[in-house]
Amino acid sequence: MLKAIKIKGLFGSFDYDIKLKDEGITILTGPNGYGKSTILKAVYALASRNPFFFIDLYFSEMLLEFNDRLPVKIFKKNQDVEIVDGDNEPVVLNFDRITDELEQNLKNSNYKRIGGDRWIDRRTDRIIDTEMLVSRIGSEECALRDIFPDVPDVYLITDQRLFRKTSGDGRLILSNENQDVDHFKEAIWEYVKDLGNQITNTLAEATKVSQGLDSSFPKRLFSQKHGVDKEEFDRRFNRIKRVQSSLNRYGLAVSVVDDEPVYSEENAKALKVYLDDTEKKLKVFEPLLMRLELLTEILNKRGFVNKEAVIKGQKGLCFKTKEGRSLKLKRLSSGEQQEVVMIYELLFNVKPDTLVMVDEPEISLHVAWQKQFIEDLLRIASMQRINVIVATHSPQIINNRWDLTIDLEDIS
Repeated sequence: MLKAIKIKGLFGSFDYDIKLKDEGITILTGPNGYGKSTILKAVYALASRNPFFFIDLYFSEMLLEFNDRLPVKIFKKNQDVEIVDGDNEPVVLNFDRITDELEQNLKNSNYKRIGGDRWIDRRTDRIIDTEMLVSRIGSEECALRDIFPDVPDVYLITDQRLFRKTSGDGRLILSNENQDVDHFKEAIWEYVKDLGNQITNTLAEATKVSQGLDSSFPKRLFSQKHGVDKEEFDRRFNRIKRVQSSLNRYGLAVSVVDDEPVYSEENAKALKVYLDDTEKKLKVFEPLLMRLELLTEILNKRGFVNKEAVIKGQKGLCFKTKEGRSLKLKRLSSGEQQEVVMIYELLFNVKPDTLVMVDEPEISLHVAWQKQFIEDLLRIASMQRINVIVATHSPQIINNRWDLTIDLEDIS
């Protein structure tokens, strides 16, 4: 995991030595023009193997230090970028060489170079630059995968989150910069559909586990040697009821709670098998259930005006009025959509051991919501086992956690 970022000569003016906080959340703050967003994008550019970002960026040196691997150093010399990955030999990336190589790789594609840093998408006649082209097609076409360092997963959420774009190498960036219909979709609609798919897949997996256990139940029942006492039965069965109740609440029930077994010593062995099997069936739902509970808790704690977030089984995330009427997603305000997208993204689309970078989370959020952000983010980071860097102007986002901040003006 990343532990420090050091930059010299950023924009020709700033030197930074940024040590990430041990708590797992680091908040970058400072005036406009000090490079908060640029620092996030530079780390993402390295992870997504985008040399053109560094070719265009005005800096002299960058060093990324990690807990579990040797550091990566990047040097800018005129228009050449030199990357030193640990003890490996330096690799020099030259704009003309990489662009010529890219042109050869794409000669039979929909993209045609029309000179210098300009390309045309022949499907739409849209003209784009090389950096945007690489973000569309992925780094494989540039033959950069083998020469770029392999750094831990990085996930960037930009300051515009209402449109969703998937890059060619599978890494995700949320932005509406340079948006076009071929590459961006409204994020909230995509996430409602995505959650429905995740719920459907989990139900299918649960059915598979249940069928396997049910088919071997008689054999295991007759061979069971040990039973349970009443105390253990009550403890485990009460937990099962709580989990089943939560599943019912989200439209995910897989068994009937009302049909409760009654403890007796003569049935202790059978009840032991029953408890073991039921716990294994419910275990399939645990990762999804934890996220559903935290998602709905956070969203409903925000106090959306006359709205409530609910989970309706395979329909996924829905909203209803306080009177119980279904509410179309387009009725959510911009701030409400921003909140849904950001929290969903952190809970469902980020893998463990990922460095997540969030740029200006305060966009369109009410002051009261901003004050809750870091508290909720700490809970999410703990559950997801992720580290987070937040770039913000907002003292309300920071709230009372100034111990997590690094002010770029102070350290420059």
